[in-house]
Amino acid sequence: METIAHLAPIHDIGKIRVPIEILNKEGKLTEEEWNIIRQHPLVGAEMTKWFPKGSETKQLNQYSYEICRHHHERYDGFGYPDGLKGEEIPLCAQVVGLADAYDALVSVRPYKRKITSKEAVNMILDGACGA
Repeated sequence: METIAHLAPIHDIGKIRVPIEILNKEGKLTEEEWNIIRQHPLVGAEMTKWFPKGSETKQLNQYSYEICRHHHERYDGFGYPDGLKGEEIPLCAQVVGLADAYDALVSVRPYKRKITSKEAVNMILDGACGA
């Protein structure tokens, strides 16, 4: 868990390739904009392949790749980029995905208001956000 916690901040590294206008857009994204957003896990996962290789970093690199690629997969199978479902999602990505979902719910975004911690936890436990 400590390793996953240290790697979690890189989960959205692929957003470096998403135009800032899309990331900060107020209101609904177009289908084309959504398609661009949905590419960031693939971009991030590819970036992890540039990390230093070696026996000491093998597990870190695997977790990094899985976290970047699969943190938007949903337990119900309706996530992206691969549509993984349930236990098909690597545990490290499940953990980061839950934390990311919670953070998104309790934070103000250009396109939404924030909700309380209690509301966020209830939404996650009820499966309202697929996490």
